[in-house]
Amino acid sequence: MIETYLQTKATIYLQGVLDKWGRQSFSTGTEVDCRWQEINDLVKDEKGNDITAKVKMFLESDISISNEDRVIKDGVNYRVISVSTKGFIEQNSHREVLLRYE
Repeated sequence: MIETYLQTKATIYLQGVLDKWGRQSFSTGTEVDCRWQEINDLVKDEKGNDITAKVKMFLESDISISNEDRVIKDGVNYRVISVSTKGFIEQNSHREVLLRYE
Protein backbone atom coordinates (compact mmCIF):
# COMPACT_ATOMS: atom_id res chain seq x y z
CA MET A 1 0.00 0.00 0.00
CA ILE A 2 2.67 2.54 0.96
CA GLU A 3 4.90 1.49 -1.95
CA THR A 4 3.02 3.92 -4.22
CA TYR A 5 4.32 6.87 -2.19
CA LEU A 6 7.97 5.76 -1.99
CA GLN A 7 9.28 7.80 -4.92
CA THR A 8 12.69 8.87 -3.54
CA LYS A 9 15.93 6.96 -2.93
CA ALA A 10 18.19 7.22 0.12
CA THR A 11 21.05 5.08 1.43
CA ILE A 12 20.95 3.56 4.93
CA TYR A 13 24.15 2.66 6.81
CA LEU A 14 23.49 0.49 9.86
CA GLN A 15 25.57 1.20 12.95
CA GLY A 16 28.24 -1.43 13.58
CA VAL A 17 30.81 -2.04 16.30
CA LEU A 18 33.54 0.31 17.47
CA ASP A 19 36.82 -0.11 15.64
CA LYS A 20 40.14 -0.59 17.48
CA TRP A 21 40.49 3.21 17.86
CA GLY A 22 37.03 3.56 19.42
CA ARG A 23 35.38 5.07 16.34
CA GLN A 24 31.92 4.01 15.25
CA SER A 25 31.80 1.81 12.17
CA PHE A 26 28.88 1.41 9.77
CA SER A 27 27.72 -1.26 7.37
CA THR A 28 27.97 -1.00 3.62
CA GLY A 29 25.12 1.22 2.50
CA THR A 30 21.81 -0.14 1.26
CA GLU A 31 19.78 1.99 -1.14
CA VAL A 32 16.06 2.02 -0.29
CA ASP A 33 12.89 3.55 -1.70
CA CYS A 34 11.38 6.13 0.63
CA ARG A 35 9.16 9.15 0.96
CA TRP A 36 11.14 12.20 2.08
CA GLN A 37 9.39 15.02 3.93
CA GLU A 38 11.42 17.99 5.12
CA ILE A 39 10.31 19.23 8.54
CA ASN A 40 11.63 21.46 11.31
CA ASP A 41 10.22 19.90 14.49
CA LEU A 42 11.61 19.99 18.01
CA VAL A 43 11.55 16.42 19.39
CA LYS A 44 13.06 14.51 22.30
CA ASP A 45 15.76 11.93 21.68
CA GLU A 46 15.94 8.66 23.62
CA LYS A 47 17.87 10.45 26.42
CA GLY A 48 15.26 13.22 26.73
CA ASN A 49 17.32 15.93 25.02
CA ASP A 50 15.63 18.41 22.66
CA ILE A 51 16.75 17.89 19.06
CA THR A 52 15.53 19.46 15.84
CA ALA A 53 14.27 16.84 13.41
CA LYS A 54 14.87 17.98 9.84
CA VAL A 55 13.35 15.07 7.91
CA LYS A 56 10.57 12.53 8.30
CA MET A 57 11.40 9.52 6.13
CA PHE A 58 8.77 6.88 5.35
CA LEU A 59 9.88 3.30 4.61
CA GLU A 60 8.36 -0.11 4.09
CA SER A 61 7.87 -1.87 7.43
CA ASP A 62 10.42 -4.63 6.70
CA ILE A 63 13.39 -2.24 6.30
CA SER A 64 15.93 -2.55 9.15
CA ILE A 65 16.85 0.79 10.71
CA SER A 66 17.37 1.98 14.29
CA ASN A 67 18.44 4.97 16.36
CA GLU A 68 21.84 6.44 15.46
CA ASP A 69 22.05 4.68 12.07
CA ARG A 70 23.21 6.94 9.24
CA VAL A 71 21.18 7.97 6.19
CA ILE A 72 22.63 9.77 3.17
CA LYS A 73 20.52 11.48 0.52
CA ASP A 74 21.83 13.78 -2.21
CA GLY A 75 25.25 13.87 -0.51
CA VAL A 76 23.89 15.09 2.86
CA ASN A 77 24.49 12.99 6.01
CA TYR A 78 21.71 12.45 8.55
CA ARG A 79 21.44 10.50 11.81
CA VAL A 80 18.35 8.65 12.97
CA ILE A 81 16.62 10.20 16.00
CA SER A 82 13.71 7.77 16.25
CA VAL A 83 11.95 4.97 14.41
CA SER A 84 8.29 4.10 14.78
CA THR A 85 6.26 1.41 13.05
CA LYS A 86 2.78 2.42 11.97
CA GLY A 87 -0.02 0.17 10.90
CA PHE A 88 -3.31 -1.47 11.48
CA ILE A 89 -4.28 -4.25 13.88
CA GLU A 90 -1.80 -7.14 13.44
CA GLN A 91 -0.41 -5.60 10.26
CA ASN A 92 2.51 -3.19 9.99
CA SER A 93 1.97 -0.65 7.26
CA HIS A 94 5.20 1.37 7.25
CA ARG A 95 7.99 2.94 9.31
CA GLU A 96 8.37 6.63 10.10
CA VAL A 97 11.95 7.70 10.75
CA LEU A 98 12.95 11.11 12.15
CA LEU A 99 16.37 12.38 11.04
CA ARG A 100 18.71 15.18 12.11
CA TYR A 101 21.68 16.65 10.30
CA GLU A 102 24.94 14.93 11.15
